[in-house]
Amino acid sequence: MSSPFNNGIANPVSFTVSPGKVIYQFNNKNLNTSITYNGGAIVTDCNLELLFWGSFWDTATNPSVGDIIAAVKDILNSPYLSGLEPYGFQSLSFQGSMIIHSPSPGTTYSESDIDNMVWNLIDHGIFNKPQDEDPRTIYMVFAPQTSSFRQNIPGFTVGGEHDGATDVDLILPEVNHAWIAFVNYNNSMDSLMELFTHELVETITDPEPPSGYHDNATTSRTITEIGDYCENFFGWVNGHMVASYYSKTLQGCIVPSFPFIRRISLSVQSQLINSTKVLTDITRPAPPNSFCFSGTYSWTLYNEINTYTFYVDVSTYLDPLIVWQINNNDATAGTIQVPSDLSLDPLFNYEFATLPSYNSEIDVTINNNVLTVTTKNGQAPATIQISCSVNENGLPSEYGTLRQTGIILPVFGWVREMDNRFQQDLKACGEKLYRIVKSGIKQKVKTIPIPIGDPGAKIKIISLVGVREEDQVKIREVLSYADELKEHNAVLAERLRQYAGSLITGGHQNIDQGASAGDGLNSTMLS
Repeated sequence: MSSPFNNGIANPVSFTVSPGKVIYQFNNKNLNTSITYNGGAIVTDCNLELLFWGSFWDTATNPSVGDIIAAVKDILNSPYLSGLEPYGFQSLSFQGSMIIHSPSPGTTYSESDIDNMVWNLIDHGIFNKPQDEDPRTIYMVFAPQTSSFRQNIPGFTVGGEHDGATDVDLILPEVNHAWIAFVNYNNSMDSLMELFTHELVETITDPEPPSGYHDNATTSRTITEIGDYCENFFGWVNGHMVASYYSKTLQGCIVPSFPFIRRISLSVQSQLINSTKVLTDITRPAPPNSFCFSGTYSWTLYNEINTYTFYVDVSTYLDPLIVWQINNNDATAGTIQVPSDLSLDPLFNYEFATLPSYNSEIDVTINNNVLTVTTKNGQAPATIQISCSVNENGLPSEYGTLRQTGIILPVFGWVREMDNRFQQDLKACGEKLYRIVKSGIKQKVKTIPIPIGDPGAKIKIISLVGVREEDQVKIREVLSYADELKEHNAVLAERLRQYAGSLITGGHQNIDQGASAGDGLNSTMLS
């Protein structure tokens, strides 16, 4: 399926933000134009009537009559026409639509044929006479695929036109003008709406050419109007491609539009596929002089296959271009290697063993807005960062539709399950450390401001006798992290306090590695 934006949407050079809208400008200011008001009628408040000419429209599809009506309403119910206010325009309301069977358009038609068709409807009372209307009506005629326009200007292809078709009433007598525009058939909705909007803005500002707003030409065949100056710049409004038009105020080609509201959200679900017990009742004594542990602990080791499915919601996008990354590298389907995270192993964190670092393998599959990671049986646990960026495919970057999000998550190919006494001592460790910090036993207590959400918040930090100054800095940092995380991840907060306690007792020396890797224990949404 091709992108809805790959049809000539232009790069805006600037934009102006107003309440409820953004005005995109598509060329430099001070465009050399000679557009002026030349007298005659202009549209202020008006109705719009859509006329679908010929029986072709009874069964037309792609686009159908309903498709076109819906698109027109989308555009009318947007800020698109607001840039015409400096020309005197105020409002345009959708009046209705009609399929016209008679007179038939035939195999070819001209602008005068269209004018005669509309005036025939007026003369037969289907519509009011222009002089009897308040507000007036703009008639927009959509020609059928089965007929072709008789091009009467050599070397120039007409996609649409508008005029103030005259009718002379001999009885009164008086001359009346019907405001009529037409667009030739196109099976591309984007092209059809671009032609429609081009003729619409020119009809509003010059309904009875060659009067109204245009350059200093004197005939309707040679004038340049506000859409003609900007015919190479197309914008995007409420889901449709539209023509830009010359702004009297900004002196450039503009498209007023709604702000591009795009949102994404990333979620993850995990599923245990298989778990096999490979080692059981393995024991190891606690290291001497441990701050938190004593005696002998046992554990059981399980090999696991886990699947983690990441889903990004892109429902606000029309044609999302999704880029996945794993650990800041573009994700590709297949087997990839990621660094193991030994901080996820309880023995590593608490000095029961010296464990080597190595890479772990994970299997990756990608299906548009879904990325799946599957761990391999027996592979060491790892912390992975999944990032996702989404943009509208084919839409220039100046429209600002790029959104990014991410998740940090631990993944497991094996799990070491410690015994209950270890879990109890782990919990008691955090409580013990908290009491030491709070009571300030054998320590001087001083208050150091540390921002933790509330800029005015402060936390009591210990300054220990006999502890190196660089270690005190680490202790203060780790304890501030623990306090910041205690409401979100109690396990991680307890481990950070354990790191600080290890430094107090001269134990654990890998606080930098442990603290940074430990962040991975929390499934943290990235900004």
